[in-house]
Amino acid sequence: MSSGLFGPNGLAFDSAGNLYVANLNGTIDKITPEGTMSLFASGLNAPAGLAFDDIGDLYVATADDTVVEHTPGGTTTIFASTGSDEPVRLVVASVSEPVAPAVFSTSLLVLAALSARQHRGLAACRA
Repeated sequence: MSSGLFGPNGLAFDSAGNLYVANLNGTIDKITPEGTMSLFASGLNAPAGLAFDDIGDLYVATADDTVVEHTPGGTTTIFASTGSDEPVRLVVASVSEPVAPAVFSTSLLVLAALSARQHRGLAACRA
């Protein structure tokens, strides 16, 4: 039986117990506690890490040196980037290959990066 996953590379649970799986093919799947799988997001560049904050926003570290934020209401924005033509809430000068976002509160996102064993703290800007 095929799982439907493609190179799972990051996992996170939301407050309802749903499992989110980042796949190397640029998608994020949502798996309910009952085992039902659905597509949550697509079009990402090799998502490598996932983290939820306490209000339900999902942060996704991607291979193109960005952190994408998905809100429970369905809004998707680039939260942090080393440079982008898109509107960005936070520009970071030297985060390369982010892989492991972790949210410690609604105001602090810490991001580990592969290049040069970097660890960066990013202050979240709430709208």
